[in-house]
Amino acid sequence: MNWKLACYGNGFTALRAALVGICLTQFAMARDRGHDASVETPGDRNERIANEFARTALLFDLDGEPAWRNRTLSAALARSPDSGPPNWHLGRVQVGGRWRTLPQAERLAAAQRDDYRERRNLAGNNVEKLFELAQWCGRNEQADRAEVHYAQVVLHPAASPKLRFAAFQQLDLHYINGRWIDRRQAERLEQQFLAARESIERWREPFQEWMKDLASNHNARRQKAMREIAELSGVDVVPIMELCIVGADEPFQQLLIGRLDVMPEHEATEMLVRYALLSPFPTARAAAAKALSTRPVHDFVPPLIDSLTAPVQLQYQVTRDASGTLRYTQVVAVETQQQARIMVRDQFAVRSVQTHGRTVGTLAPGESSTTYAGTEEPLYHLAMFLDAMDTQQKINAANYQEAMRCLPIFEALERGTGIVLPRQASAWWEWWKHQNAMAVTKPVLTSYERSVTSYFDNYDVARGAVPSRAQGSVGVRGRARVIAPYRRPSSCFVPGTLVWTEAGRQAIESVQVGDRVLSQDPDTGELAYRVVRLTTQAPSAAPGLIRLTVDGDQVNLTESHVVWIAGRGWEVARDAFPGMSLQRYAGTSVVEQRETLPNPPLVHNLVVDDFHTFFVGQCGLLVHDITPRQPTRAVLPGLIPAPE
Repeated sequence: MNWKLACYGNGFTALRAALVGICLTQFAMARDRGHDASVETPGDRNERIANEFARTALLFDLDGEPAWRNRTLSAALARSPDSGPPNWHLGRVQVGGRWRTLPQAERLAAAQRDDYRERRNLAGNNVEKLFELAQWCGRNEQADRAEVHYAQVVLHPAASPKLRFAAFQQLDLHYINGRWIDRRQAERLEQQFLAARESIERWREPFQEWMKDLASNHNARRQKAMREIAELSGVDVVPIMELCIVGADEPFQQLLIGRLDVMPEHEATEMLVRYALLSPFPTARAAAAKALSTRPVHDFVPPLIDSLTAPVQLQYQVTRDASGTLRYTQVVAVETQQQARIMVRDQFAVRSVQTHGRTVGTLAPGESSTTYAGTEEPLYHLAMFLDAMDTQQKINAANYQEAMRCLPIFEALERGTGIVLPRQASAWWEWWKHQNAMAVTKPVLTSYERSVTSYFDNYDVARGAVPSRAQGSVGVRGRARVIAPYRRPSSCFVPGTLVWTEAGRQAIESVQVGDRVLSQDPDTGELAYRVVRLTTQAPSAAPGLIRLTVDGDQVNLTESHVVWIAGRGWEVARDAFPGMSLQRYAGTSVVEQRETLPNPPLVHNLVVDDFHTFFVGQCGLLVHDITPRQPTRAVLPGLIPAPE
């Protein structure tokens, strides 16, 4: 899609954009047509017009006209001084209910910030003092910092159950769909649910009529239904389409997939993924997967990749030590993209020798056991072997079912990306790792189970025979995969990279949890300070380092780090070349030079609350934090293309 055509509308040229900039008053009057003045206050009208001016200013920015951009934003601000978009795009933030420039905001925050930092330094890593710090933040209108420090207490290894529970209560978490989320996320989910329910009720009857008409023998009714379906647009109609995955026939699903294909919203992408995986019709699944191929891979690949699992691996063995104790060890390994689980089960059969009518046990002091009279060593070997065979058969059945479940996922990945790889989860994880320059290590969750039994050996000690060591073993089936203990992205910054914080610009390695950094919402363009929830420091695993020169300032970042390219959105730094415009603080600037440098030994990054963005360098380059980027249709922060 051409971003100029999408943003400007049909026939909107740079010359016409300039005319709009010159004739802002006439433009505002034209925008008033179609609005009911009787239900709109003068303040609302001015705010609406100011927001339209702000949108026009961003169009000038895309067209390489910074002077017209700033002139239009100034006119918008004069029209409505309290409107958000003009202030955000001019680089102002709201502090204490008033709009401030960054130097003003930094001065106003100085006293509170310095007091907080002093208390944070005193708390250190002491869990009780961190709890007190969180309480102090809550009392002093710093709820964002309080939340961060309560979370630190919950995760602190030295926290007592009582303290952890008290901190957990303060976080106001809700357990929904198998995970803990905060109140804001819960409210958003509730709003989405209510909107989806309302949409389904509104569209249920029309969809039922269309399905009847398409199934009828009346050609005129079929044609009418097809025309009406072809006019569907907007995310409002998407929820009802999910009910049609199992409730509609193949031709009707094809029509809906065709409509989803032309809807640019992310909700339509998510629905195409569902059709590609869940439709009972192979042709419908193929059509949905093909429709995904026109969309950014980061919009649909992550949920597909995350749904894959590797086959369950089993390893087992029976050994016997010099004392005659039999040990049956079973290891089951399950791997997903995010983590691995290893379950170890040890069963010990302690040898009890029957000699002269007396049982001589070999249990350790305090060990408990269950004795099975008459059970001998060969029978125990056989029992363990049969148990292993039974477990292996169950795993094989589970692996087969999982392979069938993953088959449409592989098909959707192949058609959506145009990449053909072995249909193995590990192959696609490896490909995605290289796409994002990830260091492939994963957390391993290990569980251990131990039980003890005993068996009788009718052996006469007087004979003097000594059992051989490690006598016999049952063959191994499969191999548990060796998995590294941690997984992290490697898109980061070198030490010394300046971050725009509430205290001014400071080196990224000096930024701490609880500090506030300047951040921007990609969808709305909102500019605000947001708290740092996590800092990372690790050896670099990225292929290389990129140096971008913007406005005479050099910014060094790993080639896989995400920057905002004007007109395209989030892209990795290796795709930014001289002549391209990058989003920075209050505007865009052209990349003047691009260099490739050796990889540094150590890199740093942040996790920023809410928007997950921050600004770096003297030029104030907008970058994403270390978390996965969220899909957005914006071509500039706050500028989403108009529907075609």
